[in-house]
Amino acid sequence: MNKFKLEIKKAIKKYSLLVAHLVLIMLIIRFYNLSGVASEESIIDDMFMGMNAGLIFIIFVYMYILRRAMKDDERLKKLYIHMKDERTVFIKTSSGIPLNFINAYLLFLAAYFLEGISIYVSYTCIGIAYFLVIESLILKIYYMKTT
Repeated sequence: MNKFKLEIKKAIKKYSLLVAHLVLIMLIIRFYNLSGVASEESIIDDMFMGMNAGLIFIIFVYMYILRRAMKDDERLKKLYIHMKDERTVFIKTSSGIPLNFINAYLLFLAAYFLEGISIYVSYTCIGIAYFLVIESLILKIYYMKTT
């Protein structure tokens, strides 16, 4: 279990770094908008900022769960069983959840920056991002029921 605790500590550090990057992205985007470089605020700006805030909240909740599991051996065992279960790892990789979520985030970022060029391109990027997320969730449900 000591090896698993070290893995959790590394994961907490990585999540902390990810939160710092998301906050930095949000600050840069706000500065970009306030400097007058971008056009006036739009729905895409608010959607991107809300998505970043939601991601930060989800990461904080997950970090809280990991820290709580570090203090209690029973929770640590349950977390180990959950994270090392071959079935759930297979379902996540088969449905493409991690990669599709990263691609969806990058499409949201592209939609934000392409907003000045064409609003239709931005809406298309957002639609594709939503499609990737929904597709991953549908595949996850399908694989959970069949395997």
